[in-house]
Amino acid sequence: MRTHALYLIIPRATLIITILILTATATAHAGPTVWYVNKANTNTTQNGTTWSTAFTTIQPAIDAAFADDGGQVWVAAGVYDEVREFTTEFSPDNTGSLQMRSGVDLLGGFSGMELDANDRNSLDNLTVIDGSESRSGMPAYMVVVGATDTMLDGFTISGGQATHSFYRRGGGYSGIVGSGTIRSCKFVNLNASVGGSAIHTLSGTCRIEDTLFSDVDGNHIEGGENVEIVNCRFEMAMPGRFIASSGALFV
Repeated sequence: MRTHALYLIIPRATLIITILILTATATAHAGPTVWYVNKANTNTTQNGTTWSTAFTTIQPAIDAAFADDGGQVWVAAGVYDEVREFTTEFSPDNTGSLQMRSGVDLLGGFSGMELDANDRNSLDNLTVIDGSESRSGMPAYMVVVGATDTMLDGFTISGGQATHSFYRRGGGYSGIVGSGTIRSCKFVNLNASVGGSAIHTLSGTCRIEDTLFSDVDGNHIEGGENVEIVNCRFEMAMPGRFIASSGALFV
């Protein structure tokens, strides 16, 4: 398959796009162990094993699931804007990012009582991963750092600014160390100095489904290899490019 760069110039202020592809829909891991997060939890015991003992921030739950050989993290409604510490081999500077881990799916939109993920309502239970001040009071360079064999489902991602000398792409979600599936999310109020203000991937296949992009400066998605986009909506304050791919973009 030949790879190519694709630039789409949008003449209207608001674009609604449906992109259909013939691939199997990614599914969550079968029979997963579930870890729980609820920012409003006031229980003194916070080990993430039940809603009543939920963690109050997301990263400890991801790390616990990863240490337990994978699973799902269920996150109750709230704005998760805690300070985060994350560095990569590429730079010693803190990025302020939430780090996904291979084999761990991250699901938002819970009220904090559900026993089945199908009972959640992400529209009523807004769950925000905010990076506006997560880098020690400054905006995250990348709000979420992806990983292989993962799903990010039911979240609003906001507040990232990829303006570092190295981290110049992927203000919302960066697949710098791996990418997975992004489903039923919103990417808002994001920026990057080079490209991929909302999402940037380097390797593997990143599948993006039923996701809204709004108030994102520059091109929204930049893919290094394969990017699959299904039933997504792009809203822009002004005309401009919304997708740039140096690899294969499936449309």
